Amino acid sequence: MSSTLQDAMKTQLDEIVASKPGEYVAAHVKTDAELKESGIKNHCLKTGEKIPSFSLPDGTGKVQNIFGFHDQQWLIISFYRGEWCPFCNIYLKQLQKHLERIENVPARLVAISPQLPDKSLSQAEKLNLKITVLSDVGNKVGKLFGLVYTVPDYLKQVYEKDGLHLEYYNGEGKIELPLPATYIVNRKGEIVYQFVETFPTDRLDPEQLVSVLKKLITMNQN
Repeated sequence: MSSTLQDAMKTQLDEIVASKPGEYVAAHVKTDAELKESGIKNHCLKTGEKIPSFSLPDGTGKVQNIFGFHDQQWLIISFYRGEWCPFCNIYLKQLQKHLERIENVPARLVAISPQLPDKSLSQAEKLNLKITVLSDVGNKVGKLFGLVYTVPDYLKQVYEKDGLHLEYYNGEGKIELPLPATYIVNRKGEIVYQFVETFPTDRLDPEQLVSVLKKLITMNQN
């Protein structure tokens, strides 16, 4: 990661470690270890595969079809957890700073979370985002990408002790979240690059994203 993103993530993580009880931090470390052991990353969509067709509501409730976003341009799809996740907010703000560069390539950036549309709208307004944010309530699309896991009961319990109730953001139902993931998709709907990790601080650096995107498009034109 670039120093800006890396420093912001480290500062936020250090603040959480210093301010939260030990069980809070331990629960996240345990969850990360279990996700790695499960091999979930091996079952997600990968380079060379096509993305599925899907439609999701944006923050205003308007339903958008994913293929309507990348007509005549490449597409970047970034999955994140939600407004309540400080690391997601840091990452979205970093993506926003690079949005003009991404759009000038040209490519379209879409961010997807399982939170309700009004929560996505609230987040976009608070962070002053111009990025298109879509709501994947129930993680239906995240599951098509193979990114979704069930939040362990022990993690849910420490969240609730800390005052975080994911049902408030995602709606009622099974408590599930997507892994942090970013995909670059060409005009044919094919994945040409993917970044998937298990720990919430690990994200594809926007600088690297722009660099890889430009390189891939140049290769595709030759």
